[in-house]
Amino acid sequence: MDTIEFKFNGFIMSGFVMLFIHLVLMPLLGFAIFKFLFPVSTILAVFLFVVLALAWMLICAGYFTQEPNEARVMVFFGKYDGTFK
Repeated sequence: MDTIEFKFNGFIMSGFVMLFIHLVLMPLLGFAIFKFLFPVSTILAVFLFVVLALAWMLICAGYFTQEPNEARVMVFFGKYDGTFK
């Protein structure tokens, strides 16, 4: 078996920007859904809130820290996408 290693060239965003989106904007969006949309359409409000909650959980899983002299492998749906160094 031949191993090929290459640098991950995917989308990388600042952790501070994502932390702001995660801790400030998403709760405000959830509040807005229930404040303004819930009285109009209950089913749509609950659906959007569930989608928002799932997105919030996926964002939580995307945070990681990496120490110096450490490498991590990026696997996306079982396919090797690169190595973080």
